[in-house]
Amino acid sequence: MSKSKPNGETDGEESRGTIRRLAAIGGAAVGTASAGCLGFFEEEEPEPTPTPEPEETPTPTPEEEETPTPEPPEEEPDVELGMVIDLQRCSGCQACNIACKNENNVQEGFAWSDRITVTDGEFPDTSYEFIPTLCNHCEDAPCIDVCPVAGDALYKGPGGITMQNRDECIGCQQCVGACPYNKIEFSQGEQYDFWRGDERVMAGTATPREVTEQVGDYVPPYQNPSRDSLEGHYADRADADGAMDSGVAEKCEFCVSRVTQGELPACVEACPCDARIFGDLNDPDSSVSHVLEEHDGRFVDEWYGEDFGTEPKVQYIREFDGSDAGEPLGVGKGEVPELD
Repeated sequence: MSKSKPNGETDGEESRGTIRRLAAIGGAAVGTASAGCLGFFEEEEPEPTPTPEPEETPTPTPEEEETPTPEPPEEEPDVELGMVIDLQRCSGCQACNIACKNENNVQEGFAWSDRITVTDGEFPDTSYEFIPTLCNHCEDAPCIDVCPVAGDALYKGPGGITMQNRDECIGCQQCVGACPYNKIEFSQGEQYDFWRGDERVMAGTATPREVTEQVGDYVPPYQNPSRDSLEGHYADRADADGAMDSGVAEKCEFCVSRVTQGELPACVEACPCDARIFGDLNDPDSSVSHVLEEHDGRFVDEWYGEDFGTEPKVQYIREFDGSDAGEPLGVGKGEVPELD
């Protein structure tokens, strides 16, 4: 029988057994904690994503199969500028030619707005016919077809106007020879000789040179600034300089500098008889369209005795016969459509 120790202590053997039991309990606790930590760091395998079943495409009914696909709406037609000249109304006053020269500073000896005159019979039984002419702004323009820098020097501008860029012209004159209507002028050398002269028109008046000096040596002394608003266009007619040493081709452009500002061409505006009607040939409500519905249009080819196949945009109606049939058509001078 063992003896008791002071302060409640047991003998050595009992103490060692107690220590072993405590150690076993502690080891079990440590093992359990380690297992829990390892389980925390293990990655769980992701659950498989279910594959979606393909949707069934509904079979169209016979009614749906027969329904046609609607066509896109037709685009509005482009503006196609043109002119109608009423020969029954034309008096042959040539106000159109003067207005063109004034608007474009066309030099002496040149005429963008011109005329054909035909006299039949022998005096005193004669008849006289006056046919105003200008560039026809052909749909199939031969001048553009032959130009070696077509698209730059000669090209189709707003409303189908046949236009030229003076800066791009190389002076080859192929367009001059290709135009069957002789409506392209070729400027070469110094222009406006009159305004450099010293001869007085009459006593007491200034000489042309003095007039020119008074306005800062501008030749001619009056220049239309609106023509300077377009690229490759100038108020005066071309002198041979820079890239144009060999000269430059120029012609009527339906007064494009006016038309783009909503104004009628100068020749149309100046006509005192409303013999020239301007507008959009593609617009069924335009004045030119109404006139051509009531009267047969003819091309200037008729007076040349040959159909050139160029599809001119200038057409002629009626003939002058001195009768009351020359009453106004009720459409005035036409109108200027809005251009892009």
